[in-house]
Amino acid sequence: MPDHQRITSPAQATRAARAALGAVGLADVRRVTSRTVAKGGRLYGTIRTDVYLAAHHDRDAIADVLRTLPGTVSVDAEETRVCAYRITATGGSVDTLESGIPR
Repeated sequence: MPDHQRITSPAQATRAARAALGAVGLADVRRVTSRTVAKGGRLYGTIRTDVYLAAHHDRDAIADVLRTLPGTVSVDAEETRVCAYRITATGGSVDTLESGIPR
């Protein structure tokens, strides 16, 4: 994937997720936040975006939207939120992401 399509900051990841959700009529989620993922004090070039759901949201539909975002390597749908893990333009790989995801 070209670097110009990858995210570089949590703020950019949040804006991209909100825009993607809005494009398919799902902009009324409770909250969207993003943060860098760190393990052992070391950043892996990965950003986690959490979309917090209201009771009427279809979490699978929201997960499908997040899977379409550039750099997304993992999406977990939980009861009240959907989490997406994305590789940034500044680093990271699927291997380091898998070892850095808290389970």
